Amino acid sequence: MEEYEKFCEKSLARIQEASLSTESFLPVQSESISLIRFHGVAVLSPLLNIEKRKEMQQEKQKTLAC
Repeated sequence: MEEYEKFCEKSLARIQEASLSTESFLPVQSESISLIRFHGVAVLSPLLNIEKRKEMQQEKQKTLAC
């Protein structure tokens, strides 16, 4: 039987290799895609779309400027 540490290392390497080959590295605000991923699959959808996110950023800037 394989040692636990070796099993974990092999499993992690396999997962990282699979996710790197399928995952595209997008800028944070380029699309409305979850950045929380497991094995390269988005698991949570963002609560704000791009338009709402921009609106919130503008409101934040207005507030900080006062």
